Amino acid sequence: MEKNFNGKTGQSDVIKIPVKDPRTASTVANYVDVILDFTDFNPPYWLHSDKDTGEGHWWYYQAQNNTIHVLIAEDVRKEFVSLMTRKNNDEKLTCEEIKNLEAYAALLNSTPHMGAQQATDTYPDYILGKITMLEPDDAKKKKVIELNQKQIIQQTIYHLILLLLQTTNTKTV
Repeated sequence: MEKNFNGKTGQSDVIKIPVKDPRTASTVANYVDVILDFTDFNPPYWLHSDKDTGEGHWWYYQAQNNTIHVLIAEDVRKEFVSLMTRKNNDEKLTCEEIKNLEAYAALLNSTPHMGAQQATDTYPDYILGKITMLEPDDAKKKKVIELNQKQIIQQTIYHLILLLLQTTNTKTV
């Protein structure tokens, strides 16, 4: 599901971006879905709102599909692709073009990461899921949950097998 807004010219495919869970001290990265929304304007990365995160100005969180959208100017994308194509074709770039290429690369690399982390810091329970700590007394509840999960998996496998058998039988008839 995509969000359309005035000035949007296109969007990227989903990119998996590593983020840190702000609720824990863990250094293990979690991966979130990010889509780059290309715009016909330069997003105001310096503006902040809503808890000083920048949400609504240059990134937004779409709860329906648990995706973070980061706005990038279409001109930046086009110029980066043009310069990279020339560089990959062994065309000589001027000093100015090399500086521009490096600036575009930095923007395209860092902005999605910053937006993803800011969104995760703002909505950790929604984006990464709620953390539930079981007390020692809850060990029995944990076993019941694990048994229920195993039953659900077994039932799902059983239904998939039935579905495959039905599909096979209808193809041979």
